[in-house]
Amino acid sequence: KFDVQQDYFDRHLQLAQQRDLPIVIHMRNCESDVLEMLRKAVRRGPVRGIMHSFTASEATAVECLELGLHISFAGMVTYKKSDELRRITRLVPDDRILIETDSPYLSPHPHRGRRPNEPALVVHTAACVAEARGTTLEQLARLTTRNARRLLLREA
Repeated sequence: KFDVQQDYFDRHLQLAQQRDLPIVIHMRNCESDVLEMLRKAVRRGPVRGIMHSFTASEATAVECLELGLHISFAGMVTYKKSDELRRITRLVPDDRILIETDSPYLSPHPHRGRRPNEPALVVHTAACVAEARGTTLEQLARLTTRNARRLLLREA
């Protein structure tokens, strides 16, 4: 039942807020519902976290950023028809962008369709995002590593 999912998601958000822990959110075909719940959570206090394996719209990306979340891109950003997603990578501020494998699925091009996806393949995602953002792979790797460490490990 959807109401049970919403209840548990809200409990998860509350616990993350109480413990000052980052939350990881995978939003698929439920943008308006998730955004509504995030807005409600932010009224209680800050929410730290990651919009995992992001594939939603530009408007959703902007709102997630306004709510204080990081946006993480996985292998789908490398797919031929993902022009809008690559464009969205350029909208994400340097201090809020992340990349990921989303293992074991969603292998990046040129390994699309092969399983399992694995961390070693994230270099393809990173290279694609770096190119879309007009930076080097090395610069993006430093940036996303710093962002992950700051968010997940609370390093300065």
